[in-house]
Amino acid sequence: MRESCELMSRLAGEYGLRLVYKKRFHEVLEEEQSSRDFGPLLKKMGVLNDLGESSMDEDQWEAASKPDSCPTESVLTPDLYMAFAFEKVA
Repeated sequence: MRESCELMSRLAGEYGLRLVYKKRFHEVLEEEQSSRDFGPLLKKMGVLNDLGESSMDEDQWEAASKPDSCPTESVLTPDLYMAFAFEKVA
């Protein structure tokens, strides 16, 4: 899996991209579920129901909560659900 992390980081660099945001799914959910931007998106994705409660079953939570084995500066991790953003560099 470590090789996948390095490959993804190298590919991003080849396209002039730099990772500026990477969070595990449960962190995004915890921090952003009430936000104006992410709350509706999480509902649209079926993560939250109309009451703002989790719509995910036990298997989905298990997949979304796998430990992160790649360093923060890498892109790809074994987590099924990740949030990340890139920035174009000169």
